[in-house]
Amino acid sequence: MAEKGTYRSPEGGNRTWEYLATFACSFLMFCVGAAGGWSSPNSVKLTAPDSPLKLSQAELSTLMSLLALGQTLVPPVNFLIVDRIGRKNTMIAAGLPLCLSWLLMILFADNLWILYLTRFLAGMSQGISYCVCPMYIGEIASTSARGVANVLLIVMQNLGMLQSFVIVPLLSGSANAWINLGLVAIYLLAFSLMPDSPYYLLMRGRGDEAEAALEKLQGKLDVEDELREIQAAVREADLLKRTKTPMWKLLSTRASVKAICILALFSSTYHLCGYSAIMAYGQRIFSKLEFKFAGQELSDYTINIANGVVQLVSVLLTTLLVDRWGRKPLVAFSGGLAGACNLTIGVYFYLQEYLHLDVSSYSFIPVVAIFLTVFAFNIGLLTVQGVMISELFAPQIKAVGVCIATTNGGLLCSIGVKMYLMVAETFGYGHTVPFLGACGLVWFITALLLRLAPETKGKSLLEIQRDLVES
Repeated sequence: MAEKGTYRSPEGGNRTWEYLATFACSFLMFCVGAAGGWSSPNSVKLTAPDSPLKLSQAELSTLMSLLALGQTLVPPVNFLIVDRIGRKNTMIAAGLPLCLSWLLMILFADNLWILYLTRFLAGMSQGISYCVCPMYIGEIASTSARGVANVLLIVMQNLGMLQSFVIVPLLSGSANAWINLGLVAIYLLAFSLMPDSPYYLLMRGRGDEAEAALEKLQGKLDVEDELREIQAAVREADLLKRTKTPMWKLLSTRASVKAICILALFSSTYHLCGYSAIMAYGQRIFSKLEFKFAGQELSDYTINIANGVVQLVSVLLTTLLVDRWGRKPLVAFSGGLAGACNLTIGVYFYLQEYLHLDVSSYSFIPVVAIFLTVFAFNIGLLTVQGVMISELFAPQIKAVGVCIATTNGGLLCSIGVKMYLMVAETFGYGHTVPFLGACGLVWFITALLLRLAPETKGKSLLEIQRDLVES
């Protein structure tokens, strides 16, 4: 039997362990963010004349797409294991493929096929993390801290990306891998000391352990009210699982099909309309520009770091706006601005690549447009999709619905990242065609979303489901 009440004074409600568990969880997002941020600097580094690999455009596009492909295949597995081995064990498992990927990169840095495998493994960790981190936070964080905790996940992921933008160009591949391997090892050690989710422990009938974990997280001995609340949620979930309606019937209702289609449209906007390409190939795109600031030419390395800062700032601003503006106004603003920025970038490259005009004096325009594209997607389409994933699905199918949405997003990202470089460089159409195409596509999809997606701000789940059926 688990010991209860041994972690702290019964008075005062010290939430130190809740904060530690939240930070340890978010540190996993930092690690997967660093793996994601590896792509942009290496899109230049791995094709440089002094690179031991000297990848072709086709090889580079395949390498960059494998991160998303690894993410695509994991959610169904995650769906099957998270209730069996627990949130804590699943999160520890999330770090293992990432750990192996960096280790292989150290041992076989000059082997292309091993490099392919490392990116696929990193994508697996990313896919697990995206599913289980919000779940763990939702089950261990107190109501007052849950919003900040979820924001911390996103902020830490973006800090991880920014870290890679800074250090990858400065270090050898093996040195960078050693640093990231050390970070993952720190995460695994730290998180192994954290408590499991009280919700999961109660779900598995381990009431004493759940009470002990809750005492540890809440920092007090009297957790009867919180325990009863979790027990009620577990009973309700158990009743939903025992429904006699087959899952395929629940998924084939008008509301469910519409929810899946809406989330697929959201994924299409940023994976096929410029955002994912900028995140994967940002430094490579910036290397095609001769950007000057205060009379000094800035390197693609510096501009890429600035882009990472814009990404981070836009994420922080989004948290202030998503519940003030409502979902649809943010979608309209985000899609409209992203399309206009893609059009601006496409026109610049058209003048440079097709008309062969010297437009270097105006290179600040596409750079600012790229920054605004990243800002636009983060301020609306990316964030609203994250919110709507939790709002559009009925409780009986939420887990399966999230699994479908995550898998679909990873597949679209893999296609978008692969095709961008193929169209721009392998097929020789330049960066003009992808950005002009993205402009039309993002405006078209935004119009569809404004027509199909319900406004969910301030509405109950029942009202949202009714809107999905009637609209």
